Amino acid sequence: MHQYINKSVLLYGQLVNTRFNKTSQGKLMRLSTFIDADGNYFDAVHFTNVVHQYPINGMGVYACYGKITDRFGFCSMNVIQSKKMSIAGDPRL
Repeated sequence: MHQYINKSVLLYGQLVNTRFNKTSQGKLMRLSTFIDADGNYFDAVHFTNVVHQYPINGMGVYACYGKITDRFGFCSMNVIQSKKMSIAGDPRL
């Protein structure tokens, strides 16, 4: 992620953990951790303008589009959009 700082990227990841947190103004934001197809973890921040518009609905694979930021040498994504991906159906049906 270090090579994409201050750039917008699309990452796919399986949800590992998510939780709500309150901002200093008392509004809700969400902090999430995902794991990508290569086994790399990445953190995502869903700020108040995104948290209700693009909700996280349970475990699964999500497409996360956002801007990569670096704070104190640790990269994370500020989510602009997120969407839960559908699971491929059984081709025998």
